[in-house]
Amino acid sequence: MLKSNAILTRAAGRALCAALALRIAGAAPETMPPAPPERAETAPAPALATGQTISNLFGAADSFRHFTIAVPTGQVGLAVAMGGGAGDADLYLRLTAPPTLHDYDCRPFVLGNEEEIKVENPAAGIWHLMAHGYSAYTGAWIRVSLAAAQPAVAGDPAEPYRDMELALYYELCGFTSRNENWTSELRAQALRQEGWNAFNAGDFTNAVKAWTQWHAIEPDNADSLSLIGDVHLHTGDIEQAMEYYRRSLDIYPGQIELAMRCARLLDTAAGQSGPARDLLNFYARIFPNNSMVTLAQAAWLVRRRRYDEARSLAQQVIADGADKSDADKLQALTLMHGLLPGMRERFDNLCAMLAIADHPGMAGALASNIREHDLLIHPESWMLLNFLARAADRAKTPEQRQFFNSLLPRRTLAIEEFRHGRMSRDWAASKDENLLQDGRLILNTAVQQSEVALRLVRSESMPNGFVETLIENSRGFFWIYARRGSGNMTRFGFDEDGRIYLQLWINGQLLVNYNRVWYRQPGMARLRLELRGDGAFGFVDNTPAFNAPLSIPYDMGLGWWGFAPWSQQPGAAGAVVRQLQGGPLPVRVGIPAAGPDESPDDNIQRLKGRMHELSALAPGWYRQQENGAIAEIKTNANLDLRLLCRYYRVRLLPSVAVGDPRRLDLGQLINLAHSNRIDGLTLLVKKMPDPAWLESAEAALLNTSLTLMVVLLDENQPSALAREICAHVGLFPAPRRTLTLPVIEGKALSPVSEHSPMDAAAPSAVLIL
Repeated sequence: MLKSNAILTRAAGRALCAALALRIAGAAPETMPPAPPERAETAPAPALATGQTISNLFGAADSFRHFTIAVPTGQVGLAVAMGGGAGDADLYLRLTAPPTLHDYDCRPFVLGNEEEIKVENPAAGIWHLMAHGYSAYTGAWIRVSLAAAQPAVAGDPAEPYRDMELALYYELCGFTSRNENWTSELRAQALRQEGWNAFNAGDFTNAVKAWTQWHAIEPDNADSLSLIGDVHLHTGDIEQAMEYYRRSLDIYPGQIELAMRCARLLDTAAGQSGPARDLLNFYARIFPNNSMVTLAQAAWLVRRRRYDEARSLAQQVIADGADKSDADKLQALTLMHGLLPGMRERFDNLCAMLAIADHPGMAGALASNIREHDLLIHPESWMLLNFLARAADRAKTPEQRQFFNSLLPRRTLAIEEFRHGRMSRDWAASKDENLLQDGRLILNTAVQQSEVALRLVRSESMPNGFVETLIENSRGFFWIYARRGSGNMTRFGFDEDGRIYLQLWINGQLLVNYNRVWYRQPGMARLRLELRGDGAFGFVDNTPAFNAPLSIPYDMGLGWWGFAPWSQQPGAAGAVVRQLQGGPLPVRVGIPAAGPDESPDDNIQRLKGRMHELSALAPGWYRQQENGAIAEIKTNANLDLRLLCRYYRVRLLPSVAVGDPRRLDLGQLINLAHSNRIDGLTLLVKKMPDPAWLESAEAALLNTSLTLMVVLLDENQPSALAREICAHVGLFPAPRRTLTLPVIEGKALSPVSEHSPMDAAAPSAVLIL
């Protein structure tokens, strides 16, 4: 059996090519990929040969990658170049021993990934190369070149350099001997960079042209082919992408990351699950201890809904202990997260992720996993929001800070009218949009597409919010989505047959389906979907589409917001949009304060007129006694308030007048909420609890659907301190911190229609009703 760092032979490459064929007839029945055997000893640093390029390198801040370079005798020049991608990686070179941050022979002090080390007349032996992530970096390449001394020919006068580029190179590096191999290598590097420049500018035609010329110069270099495949993948030509990937792997089959990408494309894009399985099994036999292969096998099982087997493979990667890098273990924990059955298990798994993220250089890796694997869709994702906020505060560079902040919930509205013939970066389309000059957005599905979606950027962690569109006409279904994740979503829209819908999907199952007859009138129509509290509301031309909001379960999780025309028949859906807006909605916690002469009926009627503004209602039902126990305040209005909250989908969090939070029995609070069938409690305190108490409260609420809202009201201040505690998606779209909210007297609010859409520009607040 080959060790994990073995290089595949050409014969193995030909076997791989057969497995990569896009159209393979008679695939065998699907079976679980065999689990790799026991882990072999840790592989040494990979060796780089002259002319070899290692592509698609990435690493977190403060990460390290090591390589070796065997330099034979008679060399007049050694050059190591790095470039491409984004971020900032640094090269370190040392003879005879691996370099460290403080002990090295060569080190360029430049910003970014574009670095080069040149050594004149290098000593023969093993040179050690290290790439250190000064900050997180992705998409980088490293290339090694050697120049051998040429024997002098008697009486042969020195010839001029073949071109000025080569002459300049010799002049800069100080080499006194010439080697014609450097000319092609320099041209290849120039074409590589030319292709990257074109690709980053969106000029895919010239990118392919440059990389094709590069491949003609170096036909045995696999990187040019894989990069051309990336262009075709980016433009949606899966078959061409796979063809170039196959040719690249034929040259150098040891590109495990590329092979795993091919397996995923075969399974998800080409619909070839059998060949994908065969490719994974092939690499599992050749690289039996490679974590990337094992995790790719687990992902294949996840797509087959064979969760127990997938979880077993992911757990194997984690259990291998010291043999696995932090990145491998983090990847395994990420893959396993959605497979865990309960909130307690997912909570512990997130704690393990966050523990790894505390290691040097791993915060960026966790943030990348959050984005790549949609970790924010899970109900307990508030823990990740806390991590992202801390990471942004501690970021060493503006680029790192921007990356972490990009994963936090958006705080601003996005409003589009398309008057300038373009769309802002607040929205991301699943295909290139077609904008007309008269201020219309045209969205049509391509021939092979059933849906073309427009997504609100940074909406994935937004629990309360809205999307509103003014549409001119449409074909097929037209859907507005809220919190759309893997199998979960709320959607509001209509079809061509004269019906309008408000639906809730959980785990791929349609749980609630409000629908009725609705014939769209000629002209434009304004549709709006908003989620506030525990309810989803659909509006047509600012009028409710249904009599009551749809109920959102506490464990639904999060997801993206946007809209999409859709049809079962590919290429048959489309829409013309005149206006578009979306963003977060304010969170309003209402605390009733009935006047001394107000009757219970008057109180209920007054509160009924304000329920449409609220996310949670905190009527005064309880108080803490001197011995710390909770006593109920009897009132005849409790049942009426229950009915109001259920009808309007407002979270019912009755208040407890607390004297000393330290004497509260969290178990008693939980039993009190469960026995009274309420959503939780609001603790009206005179002093905010200390962090240790808050942490213990969060732990106590695990495996419950309850919410505790701690509120400190100060009669002398126009604001209140509020801290939300729950084990699932809460009301506030922010990391769990103590918030300062304005206190607004109910009578000071301008009157609003009972069923009108909520004002998105209003602030989150505590309302005294």
